[in-house]
Amino acid sequence: MIYKHVDETPVFGGSIRVDFTETPKAFVIKTLEFNYRYPAYGIEVIKRGLRINKSGSAHAIVKGETYFVLYPYRNGAPFLFEVEK
Repeated sequence: MIYKHVDETPVFGGSIRVDFTETPKAFVIKTLEFNYRYPAYGIEVIKRGLRINKSGSAHAIVKGETYFVLYPYRNGAPFLFEVEK
């Protein structure tokens, strides 16, 4: 499913589109589009895509019905991704 993160801050904002897939053992994030102006801590892992094991990972994910929140390295600002409309 395609999800999008949008930060409308004038100076640092941007958007990120990803394909988010859940398997029995992991969450898989494939970056489709990356237009972000701020080099936020942890954002480089989103840029290259990642696989997060459910049994333990350096990154944290909170998943809902129409969104997921990614905390890269369990530190810094979270990134909210919502289902693209």
